[in-house]
Amino acid sequence: MAEGGRIVWAARQSAAGDGDFIVLIQALCYALRPVASFLRALRTKATRQLAHVYGHPAGVFVVAKVDQHCEPCVEASTRHELDVALKPFMEPVPPLGNGLTKVHVEDWAIGRLLRTLAGSEPFTFPMAVHRRERPDFALVTGCCSVGVEVTQAVPEDLAQISAIEWSEDIDRVRGFRLFRPGVSLTAADTKRAARLNDPEVLMPSDECILSNWVDAMRWSIEKKTGKFDGYSTYDHNLLLIDDEWPSHGLTEMRALERLGQTLDWHAIPYDDVLIDRCRTDRLLSCRQGWRMNVKGRNDDNA
Repeated sequence: MAEGGRIVWAARQSAAGDGDFIVLIQALCYALRPVASFLRALRTKATRQLAHVYGHPAGVFVVAKVDQHCEPCVEASTRHELDVALKPFMEPVPPLGNGLTKVHVEDWAIGRLLRTLAGSEPFTFPMAVHRRERPDFALVTGCCSVGVEVTQAVPEDLAQISAIEWSEDIDRVRGFRLFRPGVSLTAADTKRAARLNDPEVLMPSDECILSNWVDAMRWSIEKKTGKFDGYSTYDHNLLLIDDEWPSHGLTEMRALERLGQTLDWHAIPYDDVLIDRCRTDRLLSCRQGWRMNVKGRNDDNA
């Protein structure tokens, strides 16, 4: 009643002069302060409950960072629950140059990653996955918090080249030597790349393919490293590369070893860089040097 009396008083005062409308607004704000306090208390309670559910104080830390996207896109306490929650993420995506979007890439990549590594540290159960920006995903797991930034390694002009191939129904091996990390082709070269029949370009040496792939992965890592200062950080910070770089016949372990020799981990802020080789369904760890099969949506053993 006291708050209502203040509003009535302010309303009467506003009728006495033109400037008193501000007094009315101030009184309304004052009257609504208990509501704001209640909502803040409710939010704090929910945050603490989340931290308790996931058994780690990082729960509070992560919720604060994903406040604008607080609803998790994936929640799971068991492998079965995770498989069910990830089904929308594992649906076939449109091809490059024919409707593929950034969200398609991110969902596909995080879905494959979790189906492959769930249950092992740091992706222990229970877990909640939050979609956000900088990085693309924040996870609260049974042991820690994890930030995952997704990037796609693909030649800059490949989407346009693929669009030409789709429109002209071209189906053949693409020339590797035309693609250089971070370098755009001219319009004429783009059309040439889509229709090229030069045997020398279509059949590059194994060393050429390996060197080109290593350059592409290093370029992708350096590009995201340069932006890391503006990112939120977590207990574990991972860079996940969706590898769509043309590299037919690549010797993966040899290429991974070569890439590792070129990386300066003192200058890389990520705890690890994981490469999802979509063409071979292999997941590579740049820092630890391992390779494993990716569990896709049709993997009965996933």
